[in-house]
Amino acid sequence: MTNRVALSLGAIDRWLLEYKEYVSFMAPLYVVILFLSLVAITGMVAIERSKKKPTYHRRRTSHASAIGANRQFLEENLSMKQNVIHAILFFEEQDGSTGELMRQDFINMMTPLAKKFERMGSVPRFDVDASGECVWCPINDLDGSIGKAVILDSEYDTCTDDVHALQRAHAHIGTILSAQDEGHAVPLWRVILLSPSSALIRIDHCICDGLSALTLLKDIGTKTLSNEPLTLSDLSPILRAIDKAGDVRISLAPLKLLWSPNLVRAISFLAEFLSVGKEPPNPLRPLPEHIGSTIPSANCGTVYFPTMPVSLFKDMARSMGNGTTINDILLLSLSIAFGRYMDALNQHDCDGIDSLKILLPIGNPLRPSAYGHPSDGLCNRMTPVIVPLRIPRQNEEISPLHAIDEIRSYMERVKRSNTPLLMTCLNTILMPLLSFDKLKEAAKHSFEGVSCVYSNVPGPTESISLQASTTGNSKAPSAVTRRYNIKKIQTVLPHPVSVFQVLSYAESMFFNITLDTRSAVQPWILRTAFIDAVKCVADASGVNSKWKEELASFDTSIEWGGNGTVYNCG
Repeated sequence: MTNRVALSLGAIDRWLLEYKEYVSFMAPLYVVILFLSLVAITGMVAIERSKKKPTYHRRRTSHASAIGANRQFLEENLSMKQNVIHAILFFEEQDGSTGELMRQDFINMMTPLAKKFERMGSVPRFDVDASGECVWCPINDLDGSIGKAVILDSEYDTCTDDVHALQRAHAHIGTILSAQDEGHAVPLWRVILLSPSSALIRIDHCICDGLSALTLLKDIGTKTLSNEPLTLSDLSPILRAIDKAGDVRISLAPLKLLWSPNLVRAISFLAEFLSVGKEPPNPLRPLPEHIGSTIPSANCGTVYFPTMPVSLFKDMARSMGNGTTINDILLLSLSIAFGRYMDALNQHDCDGIDSLKILLPIGNPLRPSAYGHPSDGLCNRMTPVIVPLRIPRQNEEISPLHAIDEIRSYMERVKRSNTPLLMTCLNTILMPLLSFDKLKEAAKHSFEGVSCVYSNVPGPTESISLQASTTGNSKAPSAVTRRYNIKKIQTVLPHPVSVFQVLSYAESMFFNITLDTRSAVQPWILRTAFIDAVKCVADASGVNSKWKEELASFDTSIEWGGNGTVYNCG
């Protein structure tokens, strides 16, 4: 394959040199014609869709939306009980607030979101009109359904600390977000108020991905210190880069694939991705006899790691040099932690495992102006990329500096390949043509080839507050507007394979891993293994002495329940 690609590139270069003047004259014209053709096709599709029944939002969905569109079909055919994003928010203490007042505040927050964004006020269905499309159907009695979706936990009044709040959150995480019954009466999101200072927000993945979910804060949040409105750039460094690039540059990004070397690199990397074989059995994957079956709630466990400062990882990345990113440092720390976890288990099925593959979702940007749009603002724009990680085992001398070079080189290759961009374009073109069975097989292939999903969502760099809008519900008390200042955030995503979650917020990094405890025995070891891995990387990067006190404090931290704590769903 490599030789064929090299020959193809050589032939392209010779042709470009020979017909340089012709290419320089025709290329701009070719781009203009292609662009006008795409505009014309888009216009015709829009006209055709406008002729259809106005009862439904005629919006085809992405891969993640399609596999979540029909809950009953999903459970029977994919053996996944849910694909739901969970955000556990911890607030500063509120004085004089009662459970009912807090519930009314959150109803006031969610009402404008449900009325603005189509997916927040609709449910997806297959074959609504026998067309085979997945369409979004408006919820009957939207105001009433919002009241049903914002609830007080049964232990709201007795929940007094973060550990108790996490326990109550996981009791809800194990339940299904169902909208199959009651005539489209309940949306595919919930807000569960766990205590006066904590809340669990659940959003079905078919509504949006994590990056899109962050943009909801722009409508209901403000900066805590200044009380100023939030802009797109305030929500995430990724969204800041998208905002800076602008609509035109983002819209024209697919044209990069018209340059043959870019297209060849993208296709080559995609072919390598599609040819990945099944991942060998290991503790991070379900046991062979459990593959294809749903993880029972009682066996779906989450381990939380100590909160760490973003500046620590910035220092390590800066000291490593050569363009090392925080994401590279996290991948290195994770690979070391996995190796130490397997060494600690000392099980036969860990023998010989010196590498694992992880699934890394990469966000493909919308135009900045599209974020916040009622029909386009919430979507799934994540493209999965498989990343191999070398797992250092006991008595194996692998230099972290050499390992970071391998990780950095591979991630740079992912960036230069344009494969995520190609896959997004292919999804846009092919999605309407593929059957659900084909989508199901594609999802199954993705998870058979990896041991862990790696989710890294950079969030707001400043502290933010949620603020109820008294205009959101006519029955809301208008005399007082309370603000809920967010201190900490944890995100949880149960899945068929292990999921390592990273979320940065207000210069802190929050970590956890969710896995099947039938195969991942003694999962609490991963907490100490990750702490040791971060220390190892800090030592290799030369910042150990600067961060000595903070690194030592991780060992004795009792945050999130401390060492040995696992939170099971249900």
